[in-house]
Formats: sequence, C-alpha cells, structure tokens
Amino acid sequence: MMKALISYGLRFGSVAGFVYYSSELGIWGDSAQAEQLLKQGKQLLAPYAATVKQKIPLSDIQLPTTECASRTAKNYWNKGVVKSIEFLGKLPSTVKGAGSNAFTYISQQLENANTEEKN
Repeated sequence: MMKALISYGLRFGSVAGFVYYSSELGIWGDSAQAEQLLKQGKQLLAPYAATVKQKIPLSDIQLPTTECASRTAKNYWNKGVVKSIEFLGKLPSTVKGAGSNAFTYISQQLENANTEEKN
C-alpha cells in the first residue's frame, strides 16, 4: 500500500514539476515566448550539434526524392483506408460472434452455479 502511494506521489510530483518548470520557461505562453525559447535552445545546443555533424557525414546519406516520398505516403494512406473499410465490413459479424460467445459463456456459468447450489 505504501509502495503504491509513493509511486503515485512520485509520478504526480514529476508531472507537476514538468508543468511548473515548462510554464516558467514560457512554453505555455504566446508564440513570441515560444520563439524566444526556441532560439535559446538552438544557441544552447549549437556546440553539441557541431560535434554531431562532424561525426556523422550527412553528405553520404541518401534522402528519398519528393516523388518517392509522396508515392510511399499515398500507398500507406490507401492501405490504411482499405484496412479500415475491411474492419468496418467485418465488424457486424465480429460483434455477433463475440456476443454469441459471451452469451454461451455466461449461460454455462449460470448453469454451473445453479447445479452447485442444488448440491
């Protein structure tokens, strides 16, 4: 019991701390504050980004062309739409089967309970 209380207390405290400090930084303010925070973050991370750029040769990385990325996005979108329509098409029979199974299970449990009470 005490372990769960401490666990929830730590979770709540970390979330509250995050909200408090992010509010102090200006994340939840207007767009001008957020832009200023972004500029400060870029300045803070600039030395680290330079070392990463030296270690990772970005010129060797082959990025997909716009046409390829567009074609891939359309393909995945269409597959998502087809799968969604298939799901919706199978939904009535799936719900009917699940309802039938639930009815069978519950009636068996009630019969078992009735036979145990009679004994």
